[in-house]
Amino acid sequence: MTDVTSSDGTRLARHLDVPTLVAHGTADPEVPGDEARDLLSALPDAELVSVPGAGHVLPLPHVPLLAEQVAGWVDRTTPA
Repeated sequence: MTDVTSSDGTRLARHLDVPTLVAHGTADPEVPGDEARDLLSALPDAELVSVPGAGHVLPLPHVPLLAEQVAGWVDRTTPA
Protein backbone atom coordinates (compact mmCIF):
# COMPACT_ATOMS: atom_id res chain seq x y z
CA MET A 1 0.00 0.00 0.00
CA THR A 2 1.28 3.46 -0.86
CA ASP A 3 1.49 6.00 1.92
CA VAL A 4 -0.56 8.93 0.61
CA THR A 5 1.81 11.40 2.23
CA SER A 6 4.83 10.03 0.37
CA SER A 7 5.83 11.60 -2.94
CA ASP A 8 4.34 8.56 -4.75
CA GLY A 9 1.11 8.88 -2.78
CA THR A 10 0.87 12.59 -3.50
CA ARG A 11 1.48 11.89 -7.19
CA LEU A 12 -1.26 9.25 -7.18
CA ALA A 13 -3.65 11.61 -5.36
CA ARG A 14 -3.52 13.97 -8.36
CA HIS A 15 -5.55 11.37 -10.28
CA LEU A 16 -8.48 11.47 -7.87
CA ASP A 17 -11.46 13.47 -9.03
CA VAL A 18 -13.73 13.38 -6.00
CA PRO A 19 -14.34 15.79 -3.14
CA THR A 20 -11.92 14.89 -0.36
CA LEU A 21 -11.62 15.92 3.25
CA VAL A 22 -8.11 15.75 4.70
CA ALA A 23 -8.13 15.61 8.50
CA HIS A 24 -4.80 16.36 10.13
CA GLY A 25 -3.80 16.52 13.78
CA THR A 26 -1.55 19.52 14.32
CA ALA A 27 0.66 17.47 16.69
CA ASP A 28 0.96 14.45 14.37
CA PRO A 29 4.54 13.16 14.60
CA GLU A 30 4.07 10.74 11.68
CA VAL A 31 2.64 13.17 9.11
CA PRO A 32 4.14 16.65 9.44
CA GLY A 33 2.02 19.64 8.49
CA ASP A 34 4.00 20.21 5.29
CA GLU A 35 3.14 16.71 4.07
CA ALA A 36 -0.55 17.22 4.86
CA ARG A 37 -0.51 20.49 2.87
CA ASP A 38 1.30 18.75 -0.02
CA LEU A 39 -1.42 16.11 -0.09
CA LEU A 40 -4.10 18.79 0.06
CA SER A 41 -2.58 20.67 -2.88
CA ALA A 42 -2.37 17.43 -4.89
CA LEU A 43 -6.09 16.77 -4.56
CA PRO A 44 -8.12 18.88 -7.00
CA ASP A 45 -11.22 19.24 -4.80
CA ALA A 46 -10.02 18.96 -1.20
CA GLU A 47 -10.50 20.73 2.09
CA LEU A 48 -8.32 20.53 5.19
CA VAL A 49 -9.57 20.11 8.73
CA SER A 50 -6.84 20.77 11.27
CA VAL A 51 -7.48 19.18 14.65
CA PRO A 52 -5.56 21.29 17.19
CA GLY A 53 -3.33 19.28 19.47
CA ALA A 54 -4.27 15.90 17.99
CA GLY A 55 -1.61 13.43 16.97
CA HIS A 56 -1.81 10.61 14.45
CA VAL A 57 -4.55 8.89 16.47
CA LEU A 58 -7.58 11.00 17.26
CA PRO A 59 -8.25 11.21 21.02
CA LEU A 60 -11.91 10.96 22.07
CA PRO A 61 -12.16 14.62 23.18
CA HIS A 62 -11.48 15.66 19.56
CA VAL A 63 -14.22 13.47 18.03
CA PRO A 64 -17.07 16.04 18.35
CA LEU A 65 -15.00 18.72 16.55
CA LEU A 66 -14.08 16.36 13.74
CA ALA A 67 -17.65 15.01 13.48
CA GLU A 68 -18.96 18.57 13.14
CA GLN A 69 -16.39 19.34 10.44
CA VAL A 70 -17.18 16.14 8.54
CA ALA A 71 -20.93 16.81 8.69
CA GLY A 72 -20.43 20.34 7.31
CA TRP A 73 -18.17 19.01 4.56
CA VAL A 74 -20.76 16.38 3.59
CA ASP A 75 -23.44 19.09 3.42
CA ARG A 76 -21.23 21.25 1.18
CA THR A 77 -20.13 18.47 -1.17
CA THR A 78 -23.30 16.40 -1.53
CA PRO A 79 -25.34 17.34 -4.61
CA ALA A 80 -28.85 18.53 -3.82
